[in-house]
Amino acid sequence: MNLPLKDRLALASVTLDFLAKIMRGEDDDVLVRGLVHDVEWIGNRVRERLKAEEKPLNPERTAR
Repeated sequence: MNLPLKDRLALASVTLDFLAKIMRGEDDDVLVRGLVHDVEWIGNRVRERLKAEEKPLNPERTAR
C-alpha cells in the first residue's frame, strides 16, 4: 500500500507517541483509548482513500 507522506507521518507520530508513553509507564486506559481512536481514524481515512482510487468496473458489464 502506497500511502501519501502526510498519512505515513501521522501514523508514525501516533505509533511513536504510544511507544513513548508505554516506556514512561503512562499506559493507562484513557491514553490507550485516545491512541486507539487516533489509529482507527487514520485507518478509516486510508480505507476511504483506497476506495476513491479504485478503478470503476467495466461499464458494459454494470449497465445490465
